[in-house]
Amino acid sequence: MRVSPSGASRAHPAKPLRRVRLGIIALSTALALGYGTDTARRVLADRDAAVRDALERTELLVVSLDEHLVRTVQAAGLILHSAAEQIQQTLRSSPADLRQIDAVLDGLAAIAPQLTNLGYVDENGRVRSDTFPRGVGLDLSDRGYFRHHAQNPSTATLLSEAIAVRPLGTLRPPLSRRIDHPDGRFAGLSTAASHPST
Repeated sequence: MRVSPSGASRAHPAKPLRRVRLGIIALSTALALGYGTDTARRVLADRDAAVRDALERTELLVVSLDEHLVRTVQAAGLILHSAAEQIQQTLRSSPADLRQIDAVLDGLAAIAPQLTNLGYVDENGRVRSDTFPRGVGLDLSDRGYFRHHAQNPSTATLLSEAIAVRPLGTLRPPLSRRIDHPDGRFAGLSTAASHPST
């Protein structure tokens, strides 16, 4: 212990004790950092594994939904083809009997519950018959699928981008197929929408 010129004594901390304290602090910091880094690595690895697993499941779901969509469109194509053929037969008689077209659509709707709003749209875009009665009378001439069929002689089934079904206010992807008069002129189309649960 040293004595100051004033006569008071001053204590000096022991250097070895200070070094021990600093060593303990440094060791504790290193251990905390090491533990934190290891924990962070494990958390990141777990997160990466979860992301990979979610991506794999999503890919499988997309493939499954794509296959389901193809089957639905194929089945709808058969129904719309049958509707178009029977409606074309009815249109040959003058005047066309809409009750007969209603019966055709009702019969097809009974065997295809995955489809809704089976209908007949005339060459002017007016819904003349529909399994959803509130659809009758609607003007669909502004719809892209109507314009497509009016300008294109193909009778292939067309699956269009989902649109709002006006009477219901819901989004559904419309399916449609061209109908022709016996001389090949455009006579309208048979239409359907996929049920939301399919």
